[in-house]
Amino acid sequence: MPTSQTQPSTTGFTPGSASRPDAGVLTPIGERDRIGTLDLLRGFAMFGVLLSNLNTGYGVVPATTSFTSFLEAVQRYVIEGRFYTLLGFLFGIGFALQLTRVEAFGKDAARLYLRRLAVLLLIGLVHGLLIWRGDILTFYAIVGILLLPYRAVPVKALPWAALATFIGVSGLQAIVQIEWGLGRVPPAPSPAAASIYASGTVAQVFAQRASDFVQWYSWWTVSGLAVFLTLFVLGLWIGRTGLVQHIPERLATIRRALVVAVVCCIVGLVLRKYLNVWWPHPDSPPTAWADRVRLLPRFVAGLVSGVGLTWSMTALYTTAMTLLYQRSDAWRNRLRGLVAVGRMTLTTYIAQSIVCTLIFYSYGLGLYGRVGYTGMLVLAVVLFAVQMMFSMWWLSRYRFGPAEWLWRSLTYGERQPMAL
Repeated sequence: MPTSQTQPSTTGFTPGSASRPDAGVLTPIGERDRIGTLDLLRGFAMFGVLLSNLNTGYGVVPATTSFTSFLEAVQRYVIEGRFYTLLGFLFGIGFALQLTRVEAFGKDAARLYLRRLAVLLLIGLVHGLLIWRGDILTFYAIVGILLLPYRAVPVKALPWAALATFIGVSGLQAIVQIEWGLGRVPPAPSPAAASIYASGTVAQVFAQRASDFVQWYSWWTVSGLAVFLTLFVLGLWIGRTGLVQHIPERLATIRRALVVAVVCCIVGLVLRKYLNVWWPHPDSPPTAWADRVRLLPRFVAGLVSGVGLTWSMTALYTTAMTLLYQRSDAWRNRLRGLVAVGRMTLTTYIAQSIVCTLIFYSYGLGLYGRVGYTGMLVLAVVLFAVQMMFSMWWLSRYRFGPAEWLWRSLTYGERQPMAL
């Protein structure tokens, strides 16, 4: 039987909180105001992000055995794209909760939100240019700006706004990708770039990383906009419905969503396997505009099949982990390490990049291109276990993770208290 869990009010405040409308002072959200399920999902997503980045960003050795082939398939069908999708969805929910909280003070929510995104953009640029080329923070900050107008949309209209966004932006995306010859697969480092990461000088690595970062974002801005803006809008919708503030009372709805997600996953897997058989992709890019127009439905169908599988699997993870967390106090205790990581998502993400680049790049251990899927899995498990223990230790002493403290201090324009 599920047990009840103390949840914050729909405004995001609890009695005794330092951040109360009647106090007239707007400060970062306190520990008692947090929603444990959201932190759990963020922490769970960070393990998937780590494993996915290891398998795609550091020259993993191709599979040569049945076991590594299995791990490669897991990466392709179970992990890749699923956890960044989950983080995007949670971003929209967080935006909704932040809006409710700030507007309760009568403050300018848009101004604070844009300052928050500006700081995130700065952190993302530093991360992408100086640490790891595959940064996602910059993209989240850019797309997050486009989410702001949707706060004027009524709650009941947000699902339709999300659908219109996906269809409209996907159509524009299709035209741009066809016109520019961009593929739907993110660009991988060239053999020359891989050689630089593995054995180049520090200057060569920094130059190559900057070049790859620009190329990566040229692709992401065109290819990922429709998907992630739609995710942000859906997250905004869920956040404004009050579901996340009253999860224990909505468990029946979440169980039904889990069943639907399983069915959609099966359909998505079938479409992913057979779409090119039923509707083959042309061998060469179209040249005439009439051919391009005829190709648009095929492009959109491929996008829907890929997105449908990714989103369905993300929904499966979300609902399953939510139900597990709500099952009992014992399960919440077992999952406390994930919750701690979820409270320090930014710190965790940047720390993962620093550690992994030191392991794989030439100015560290230089293992780029020398580790297979098994080694990547072991590294992910060990590193993430350390991060869970560190997060629990840190949060027993401090209010925020180091990166979260910096983000909040710059957003609010003053140094935030760190110690509990």
